[in-house]
Amino acid sequence: HQLQTKINAAVDSGVEWLKLTQHRDGCWHGHQPKYRNGLTALCAYALVKSGVKKDDHYIQRAVNWLKQVPSDEKIYSAGCTLMLLAALDDDEHRDWAEELADFLVQHQGAGGSSGLWGYPTGSFDFSNSQYAALGLRAADQLGVRIPKKTWESLIQETLSKQVPAQVIDPPPGMEGRSGTGYRLAGFCYRGPDANGGTGSMTTAGIGCLAIGIQGLGSRGKYSARVQRANSY
Repeated sequence: HQLQTKINAAVDSGVEWLKLTQHRDGCWHGHQPKYRNGLTALCAYALVKSGVKKDDHYIQRAVNWLKQVPSDEKIYSAGCTLMLLAALDDDEHRDWAEELADFLVQHQGAGGSSGLWGYPTGSFDFSNSQYAALGLRAADQLGVRIPKKTWESLIQETLSKQVPAQVIDPPPGMEGRSGTGYRLAGFCYRGPDANGGTGSMTTAGIGCLAIGIQGLGSRGKYSARVQRANSY
């Protein structure tokens, strides 16, 4: 109970801070003009998911600002905006969601990768790729049809970039719980590389796999393989 009270207080504090830092035109500034829409969409999404009503003027001002330039041709922006539109769940935004989803589908395959995303130019990375996957999942939740090939390519390419599994000794104090050590196989920002992966990018890689499986649904054929990959 005490922990939940602290969590609720932290969320309320975050909501108030976002409201205070929103500009009068409805946006939140950051990385502009290079990334026009991403931060504003993400902030508005955070407010909605934190309990701010969809018709609240903070949300409506943000949406109206985003509508001025519905797409700024960036993967992060498209993903975040689609997440916001799914949270709003308003049929009025269906065409907008379809436009953004089509942008993500068309830009899959950055830097020679058949199933991942870059900025969208340049090489792929798992940071952009996870936001693309989150955006496509949001579009799917709104009823936008995502091609089967998009999900399959996401899964195939993510699996191909997983760091080869290695067996390491158990950490101190855990020796008795595993007689064979621990099998680790993470993901890198790009790669795989000699660093063996990071926590944040491994989370992104697992997220891409899980979203791809969810997107395929009954059309999928990768569930067993992905479960093996996630067990490392």
